Amino acid sequence: MAVTTAIVRAAANLALGTQDFTVAGFGTCKAAIFIMTRAIADDVAADGADFSYGATDGISQFSVTATSEDGQASSDTNKSISVTVCAKLLLPGTVNVDGAASFDSFITDGVRIDWINTLASASLLTVILLGGDDLSAFVGSQLLGDVQDTVHTVNNVGFESHLVLAALSDAENIASPTGSGYEYSVGAIHNDASGGVTPRSYIINDQNNQATTIINLYFSTLYGGGKILAGGAFDWGAEFSNFNATGFDITERNAGANNTLIFYLCLRGASPDDFAVGTYSTPTGLGENSETGPDFKPQLVMLGMTHAPSVDTGVSDENAGTVGVAAFTDTAEFANSNSMEDDSVGTNTQSLSAARAIESPLDDGLTGISADFVSMDTLGYTLDYSSVLAAARQFWYAAIKAEPSGQGDVFTEHPWTVPTMYYLPYWKHR
Repeated sequence: MAVTTAIVRAAANLALGTQDFTVAGFGTCKAAIFIMTRAIADDVAADGADFSYGATDGISQFSVTATSEDGQASSDTNKSISVTVCAKLLLPGTVNVDGAASFDSFITDGVRIDWINTLASASLLTVILLGGDDLSAFVGSQLLGDVQDTVHTVNNVGFESHLVLAALSDAENIASPTGSGYEYSVGAIHNDASGGVTPRSYIINDQNNQATTIINLYFSTLYGGGKILAGGAFDWGAEFSNFNATGFDITERNAGANNTLIFYLCLRGASPDDFAVGTYSTPTGLGENSETGPDFKPQLVMLGMTHAPSVDTGVSDENAGTVGVAAFTDTAEFANSNSMEDDSVGTNTQSLSAARAIESPLDDGLTGISADFVSMDTLGYTLDYSSVLAAARQFWYAAIKAEPSGQGDVFTEHPWTVPTMYYLPYWKHR
């Protein structure tokens, strides 16, 4: 197979030691992506907005973590980065580690991780497996300085990337890996190998120590990640360009990047046309909705979920408080989100995990946007919406093309995961 993908989810081990994430028949893994929130059961909101996003290529790894504590008189928010673990949650209200797992090895049909710190509860961990004979993968990072328009040349990738999945927090560097503020960014960048680069990212900021909460959000079509300021104004963005056989350039645009470390998982397939990145505007009507943006039949789609009403414009109201990452194939679908109520006296924050293509609640935790996977289509994918908002919201998507044989999306759910046959309404109990 040229490129193969699969998704598996399981409850995190509550004991030190290794845990395997495998999909029968997948084959050899070359890279893995790890997505985790505080949630321990489908469609049941867990107190606290806690998010972890990481990746490994089997040699290097990273994780970007943010937390916003629930039920506090003033916002208590923190962030962390790491190059020694691929999944990590913080103890609420602190920069101390709750649970963390490092990459151990690629094994038959999947990946093995090692829990070096145990979690307080068995959070659901979603793992995306990437492999195939034509796939090349590289995980790395680049320290961005504090001078606008500085060009940083990344020259150790070893191949021309077709798809880059990027993440950062405003934690400055590995020497200073933690800080206050729920701040992070995740994005995707497609290189068409002909000079065309398509980036998308969302940037979120839940300000610390606010008696009345202040949430800021920015959805970018120009940058693979960045930072926003109080009030939602755009601060700086990471512009990806000049892709070549050894790497690419990252340029700090609009302002200096505050000495921030940006992480990336670089992927190359048989052709740049096997990947796509774009904007997915959610529908406003219930029922099935088809997206044709990828312009091919995907085997895997990742979604960066937001409630931003428009692109490249700061949001500082109730639409700013929900973000997350979802992924689906023909046979598996998992959405992971955080919600933080804006302009709230005292904090109201939550984590959610759902066996759906999209589960993106309102900032106060009530039902927002919900959709189930229907099909991968000739030009994209179809989802069935059971809940929508009156106006479209902006997601980014990253898609990988299906192989002609129809393989590349095999999935077997672990017996200890939550059953995914039934979807129940959820609400936050207080």
